Amino acid sequence: MARHRILVVDDDALTGLIISKMATVLHLSWDVKSCSHPAQVFTLFSESGWRPDLALIDHFMPDLEGPALVDLLMQHGEPLAWVGISSSVAHDLWQGPHPAEAYFTKPITSDMLHICDTLAQLAKVKSTHSLLKAAI
Repeated sequence: MARHRILVVDDDALTGLIISKMATVLHLSWDVKSCSHPAQVFTLFSESGWRPDLALIDHFMPDLEGPALVDLLMQHGEPLAWVGISSSVAHDLWQGPHPAEAYFTKPITSDMLHICDTLAQLAKVKSTHSLLKAAI
């Protein structure tokens, strides 16, 4: 059984495949879903009900940049813990109302995926805490 659900959104479909394969090699036990277009995220969520523990989102995508996608998801009531990934090191581009948990420059390394594994666990704890708080 997968320990964490990880969403990869990158217009380069190879990124999602690489992350999925690396997670397998590193024995991270992830359920990885990839979307090569931001609109696919909404389709994935609405058709399957699947939600990620953590999303790795590319900044520079042709139709909708990563931070704008996160803003849209948040506006639609989809809380999302996310990590920014980019070929550029200009992390100041990621400023906005919903900051990322971390920012990584491609290529993605095994150390980065281990950090993502920890961030996914933290996101699960925060989500559980929010649910418990709401129930009280």
